[in-house]
Amino acid sequence: MDADRLDYLIRDSEFTGVNYGRVELDYIISNIRHLKIVNDDLEESIIAIDSNGMHGIEHYLLARFFERIQIIKNPQVFLMDFLGERIFK
Repeated sequence: MDADRLDYLIRDSEFTGVNYGRVELDYIISNIRHLKIVNDDLEESIIAIDSNGMHGIEHYLLARFFERIQIIKNPQVFLMDFLGERIFK
């Protein structure tokens, strides 16, 4: 999960008219936590999601799955890409 994927998921859902890509971005961001873990002499920084934010993450993952099936792998989109490629050749 990164800002770029969140952005194109939201934009794709807006421009294609599907509802599942409208993730609650503010909710996800508000549940991100920066943690420092100290093991012996080693200190690590990690980014984690609060347990309250897991529903937002699940929605994001399902939205990406449905987007891939219904928009990106759509036979009509594939056909238009194929025809566009053939025209430009």
